[in-house]
Amino acid sequence: MVKNIVLGIFFLAESSIIASGAISFGQIGRMNTPLDSGVDNQFIQVDVSEKREAGRWDVVYQGSLRHYTGDRGQIISVPEAYISRNIGKSEYSVGRKIISWQKSSPFWAMGEINPLKNFNLLEQDQEGLFGLHFERKTKSWGLMLYASAVNIPQVNPTFSAENGVVTGKNEWSYPPPSAVRFRGNDIPIFYTVEYPEISDIVLQNSAAMKVDYFGSTAHCSVFGGVKPEPGIRINATGFYDQTGSDRAVVKAKPFVNYHYFWGSGCDKTFDSVLSGSLDISGGIEGVIPNRGTDESFEFEALKIQPVYERITYLSAEAKWSNPYASLSLNSLYLADGDTVNTNVFAEKPRWRQAVGGQFSWDILERLSVFMDYKYDLKTRDTALLTRIDYRMFKHVSIGAGLQVLDSPDDNSFWAPFRSNDSVIGELAYLF
Repeated sequence: MVKNIVLGIFFLAESSIIASGAISFGQIGRMNTPLDSGVDNQFIQVDVSEKREAGRWDVVYQGSLRHYTGDRGQIISVPEAYISRNIGKSEYSVGRKIISWQKSSPFWAMGEINPLKNFNLLEQDQEGLFGLHFERKTKSWGLMLYASAVNIPQVNPTFSAENGVVTGKNEWSYPPPSAVRFRGNDIPIFYTVEYPEISDIVLQNSAAMKVDYFGSTAHCSVFGGVKPEPGIRINATGFYDQTGSDRAVVKAKPFVNYHYFWGSGCDKTFDSVLSGSLDISGGIEGVIPNRGTDESFEFEALKIQPVYERITYLSAEAKWSNPYASLSLNSLYLADGDTVNTNVFAEKPRWRQAVGGQFSWDILERLSVFMDYKYDLKTRDTALLTRIDYRMFKHVSIGAGLQVLDSPDDNSFWAPFRSNDSVIGELAYLF
């Protein structure tokens, strides 16, 4: 089955039917045993991206599909897929498009406004918002309007529930506990999922606006809107079942919750700095969640509901770059939402008071290196991601990467993933 899929993709790639991209074969060498010891160590991944003219419209799309060679199945992401048309100083777009709210926040991948790809939580790839996009720019001003009646939520890292057991797709999934302590004994938990109607998830409204000012020395923007949260909220209930076998029966139901979001940012570019350019940027972003409810869900003896917290964070970045290399220094401060909550369905911020940096360098035409480092001054969380790639031939490249996590605080967002230290090797066919 997998062999036929791969051969078919090779044929399409050679025929230039789909797009440019890569087919990668990856091997994960684990330094520790992950929280989920049964996750797969091998995968096949297909990445495609394209931007081309189609009549009067431009077509843009990019997507990724990763198939694990064990029994965990596939994960998929379509960050962008839209058509756009320029008329004078205006651009009209329809589809899923990544909106750049401000420059300094994407490094931290907080995932509060734009959804995240989340194949690997240490990476920063975003996903877009589906709907109607309008942009108009003049010499000094810019306006972006967004509206939608369709919601495509973030799905990764995802889970599957079968025979009462919740299983993650990869090591970045964090399933709920499999047992609960009761009267000095570990009681297994049997999970059932009450799936909502697709329309209850997809048919949701969104609206947003962004205003830009382009001055003689700097660029500033302000934005805000209301939309469904990127992820799905969950209500859960349960009871202690002593009929037949001792177990806790837990029923969970996903639902969509709305939030208001707002923010502002400024940036300035200094040209001809050490044979490159220097970008200085800073901004603030915030989300205010509704305290949503699902009236159709019936609670039993146990009642577990989501925790809603207002999140506000400030970020800053200094980035130097030229055509061959780039170096950034970054910082983040969480002003609202810096609380410790042990509720299993509480959403925890990734970073609280953190500093970090990123470095990339195309050493030769065929050889490139990349490094990303983050450290939280409050929780002492550390995340390191490095990678080196060598293009052996026109259509073949090899690469190796290292990811290291340290999280001494058990209540940190990163605590469940601190055993995910790995070396990752990849062989890729480029088309």
